[in-house]
Amino acid sequence: MTQHSERGKIGYFCSYMPKEIIYAFTKVPVHILPTAAKASEAEANLPRNFCSLIKILLASFLENESDLETVVHADSCDALRHYTQDLVSQGASEQ
Repeated sequence: MTQHSERGKIGYFCSYMPKEIIYAFTKVPVHILPTAAKASEAEANLPRNFCSLIKILLASFLENESDLETVVHADSCDALRHYTQDLVSQGASEQ
């Protein structure tokens, strides 16, 4: 087993997220990239004026089972900020 496989994983969406913070917690950063073909499932949970990147990221995240301990949302744009607030209001924990 490698050293990385023994540590927990923390996902992040925005490339501006400082990965060093995740490493400081002895976790492995995982950049969540868009993989979904359609954002239809995400569109049901997001306002219409959200950018297509946020919609496709959420759709990708929702359709893939993940072994992430948590996901870090950087406060890098309005859409990510509102997306995080929507997740918290729907029952996700804010830390």
